Amino acid sequence: MKFVLIAAFLSFAVAGFSTDYQKKMSKTVKISLSKALESRGLVWAMYNQLDDDFLKLGSENNAPYVVKVKYRKCLYLIHGDYKEWVLFFLMDPVLPKSEKSAIGNFNRFIN
Repeated sequence: MKFVLIAAFLSFAVAGFSTDYQKKMSKTVKISLSKALESRGLVWAMYNQLDDDFLKLGSENNAPYVVKVKYRKCLYLIHGDYKEWVLFFLMDPVLPKSEKSAIGNFNRFIN
């Protein structure tokens, strides 16, 4: 009897582990930074997951910067140029369309 119970327990455990349980995103969305700013929740996810260090490594060229943000079971590939990303990190996250005073703050990305 014990053998049957142990075998049943092991078979359920093996069946549970054999399922391909991966935390996959349901879909991938490519979106521009200006379009991403229209979603308040996505803006908060961006502020929580992104760091402005990637801007310090680059220069002020027009090459697009692409970042990955996970939000509501979707993976967002958000692209924008250098100036758009600088303005994103300077804006007020409470009001996504408003910008903070950029006096002095803009220099931290240039130096």
